[in-house]
Amino acid sequence: MGKTIRSMSSCLVPAIAVALLLAGGCKNGAESPGGGNKPSRVVGTDWEKTILDEDVFGAQGEDVVITDVCEGGPGLAAVGFRAPRQETASSGKEEPKDPSAMLIWTSEDGRSWNRTEVAIDTGLSRTIGPHIAAGPGGMVIAWGLSFWTSGDGLDWTYHPPDNVNFKIELTYENAMHPDHIRDICAAGPGYVMMGKGAYGRKYALVGHDVCEWVSSDGQAFSLLPFDSETFGGFAEINSVCAGGPGAVAVGIKSQKLRTEGQVWTSPDGISWYRLPSNESVFGGPGEHIISDICTGGPGLVAVGYSKSTFDQKIEEEAIVWTSSDGVDWTRSPSIPALRSSYIFKVSSGGPGLVAIGSSPPDQINFPSGKIIHHKAAVWVSPDGAAWNRVMLPDCGDLDNRIDLFSLSGKDEFSYFSITTFRGGLLAIGNEKTGSEGPTRPAIWTSMP
Repeated sequence: MGKTIRSMSSCLVPAIAVALLLAGGCKNGAESPGGGNKPSRVVGTDWEKTILDEDVFGAQGEDVVITDVCEGGPGLAAVGFRAPRQETASSGKEEPKDPSAMLIWTSEDGRSWNRTEVAIDTGLSRTIGPHIAAGPGGMVIAWGLSFWTSGDGLDWTYHPPDNVNFKIELTYENAMHPDHIRDICAAGPGYVMMGKGAYGRKYALVGHDVCEWVSSDGQAFSLLPFDSETFGGFAEINSVCAGGPGAVAVGIKSQKLRTEGQVWTSPDGISWYRLPSNESVFGGPGEHIISDICTGGPGLVAVGYSKSTFDQKIEEEAIVWTSSDGVDWTRSPSIPALRSSYIFKVSSGGPGLVAIGSSPPDQINFPSGKIIHHKAAVWVSPDGAAWNRVMLPDCGDLDNRIDLFSLSGKDEFSYFSITTFRGGLLAIGNEKTGSEGPTRPAIWTSMP
């Protein structure tokens, strides 16, 4: 039986808009110099940063991280966590502390927010945080191997993992042992959850591979049998969406110290086909990671990034792939708007498509050893082929703590999400408050 969690907080964030300077010289959302009506805004290009109440988005002595957002519940629902501040070890590396609570925020308008705090089991990771999705049976949050469900985004029921569908006990006897859930979406029979696990064969674990759960109602999920040909071979799925022949998933596969993008397609969210390796489209020198996918453009648009070292320099570049059917893919050419950047999420909206990630403001290549202070950015496109970059206003430093050799690339400064809302867009990210300050969420809106 699940346990219902009631909304406990009624703190509201004041609706304070931040005035920012447009390239044309007018303030975003302010009166024109002549004192006339407010100028029209371009959704996806003109953004405002919401000033967030520390009572709702803070925690004394702890980091607060927002990880995902979607349209649903009373209007919008977001999820994240609070965790003790990371400490610097004697080696100089920062050691993350396990989260101490899950946080759920809801809003009717994207400006005023309520917060609910949910107790969690120990051992949940801050590097693979909670995901949230809305579907035909309501809203679902997945984190680790646990999930929570809600019909309205306000009252949540906890579903602990069980040994039938989540195989907590390691037997090592020809069975998939899930480790965590990576993404969830409304697709297939109702909902599809993709995760990462280890396949056991006679007293040993063999590789880290993909595992999948499906649900018709968002209340009970069943683990599907592991197909090593489709999901084996050190593969990871980062995102799944309804589209193409039915559903499409994207991620990576690692082999011989190389990492390249990988795509899977399905007619029903249950039976999957893995596309053959195509280095000219999904690979190349260094690591190539597909981080997200959505419908849009010619049919489907996937985003990600490459990371490599060349001549003692770290080279990073955002990448976009497009497809009409989920099977045949085209890779975007290298253009200035995508260089020295990471793209983590993409959504239909604005002029057609909007992606979000991080980028240095001046977009130049830095010599090895120099700190690159990335800031939050969005990229807009009418068709998935041509892209323009827009730096989000008033963003604190992201500290460039994305590990060059981390396949998932995850820390609190790479948690971004973007969703459509009332004809506009809402984007979330995280920033450091001062050089030694805690991590706090950031929210931007782009409304007509």
